Amino acid sequence: MLLGRKSLRFMLAVVVAVGINCFEALAARPVARISGSIAASYDGSVVARFGDAEMNIATLDAHCYGGRFEVEVPVEQTTEVMLCAGGEVLARLLVAPEQKASVEFVDGVPHFAGANAEINLAMNNYLRKMNFRSFTPSYRVELAEQFVAVLDRSIEIERGRMLRELGDAPALLQRWAESEIRYRNAGYAVEYLRRNSLTDSVSTATLYDKSRFPFDHDELISTDYVEYVANVVRDSYIECDRLVGGLRAQRDYAGAYVAAIERVAKTCSSSEECDMIGTMLLNMSISDTRSPFAEVMELIHDRQLLSDEVIARFDAKRRGRADMRRFTEHTFERLLAESRSKVIYVDVWATWCPPCLREMKHLRKMEKRLENESIEFVSLCVSSPYAQWALMVDLPDNRAANYWLDDRAQAELDRYIRVRSFPRFFVLSGGEIVNDNVQWPSSNKLIDLILRGYVELLNQSRNE
Repeated sequence: MLLGRKSLRFMLAVVVAVGINCFEALAARPVARISGSIAASYDGSVVARFGDAEMNIATLDAHCYGGRFEVEVPVEQTTEVMLCAGGEVLARLLVAPEQKASVEFVDGVPHFAGANAEINLAMNNYLRKMNFRSFTPSYRVELAEQFVAVLDRSIEIERGRMLRELGDAPALLQRWAESEIRYRNAGYAVEYLRRNSLTDSVSTATLYDKSRFPFDHDELISTDYVEYVANVVRDSYIECDRLVGGLRAQRDYAGAYVAAIERVAKTCSSSEECDMIGTMLLNMSISDTRSPFAEVMELIHDRQLLSDEVIARFDAKRRGRADMRRFTEHTFERLLAESRSKVIYVDVWATWCPPCLREMKHLRKMEKRLENESIEFVSLCVSSPYAQWALMVDLPDNRAANYWLDDRAQAELDRYIRVRSFPRFFVLSGGEIVNDNVQWPSSNKLIDLILRGYVELLNQSRNE
């Protein structure tokens, strides 16, 4: 009976806290505001569609009166919103977070004002079967430039929000987050322009470059991680991986990594680039069970291949090796077995996922808050290049057990839990998955309460 009352109190507290947290999360979500008027025949039956979501503007987060409406659409990036009625698309609007746009229907024809009015007009002219290709080249270029302006605004808003949330994260992680924002928006620009025939392939490529790299090349090399990922890390990793593979065949595992770092040192244009790729390769060495990491570090010392700062950091890891592993077919079974004596909080994330990066900061703080509890933290990186994962988990306060999953390992994980959105957090306890979609680390006290509750329940069940 005592167990029942405690469990009930715990669950009630969780339900109330979850409700409060969800309300706060929804309230803080960025929105675009759309207003206007629609013919009376559509009153109460118009929906706004964006991505895979659909919102009835007469009932959800909106007010519709006398044919007029105001709606707040939750958007995280530049998004195309379609106003629809009876299966018919009435109008399309391009909006970004914190923007305001309006549309007035006169005799069924949409007229736009506010943010992105001209590009929205062009979109809807195309929708109404106008010959878009008949526009003059100069006007098409003008429309493309307007799109870039919308895109840049969205990037700036996302960048500001991201940097506020990653304020005390390492500089490298901040640069990575910025590059991901830019890359995602640029990809959207290319897809949109091609789909709507706004520009030819050459202009599209030019626009893509402008969207992805909105500043001078010299500045890019010195300040932005996009350059490292796109031109340095990716190319060097491919080359070094081949070199490492060849030396592995000779069973000279330590020599393989050192030779790869020497190769990088000769080709890098700066010591910063060399340190960055060297860090990546050393992380590969740590997670490679065949590589004698101590021997690798001795060779790095002797040949002075990397900076003193990098060497000092990896010397510390040699004394307490970073917990970086590959996920195998037996990994999840072992985690379930370990959860019989402790609670395990599992984070499933991807290197290209901005929300995942934002949660990293909160996860590190959470690990520190709960370090004296019977709680273990495990991070599973999926759908991501190995080299990027190895670089990003190299944080001095990373206390989790970090696993990288290839396609086969992800299929193995799917046997136990299907993850289709990131980040995803779940809890193991008592040898099973007790919560398959638990609160994120950013919920702070709420997730602390939930995990401590699971620890209490586990202790009670073990004492029975």
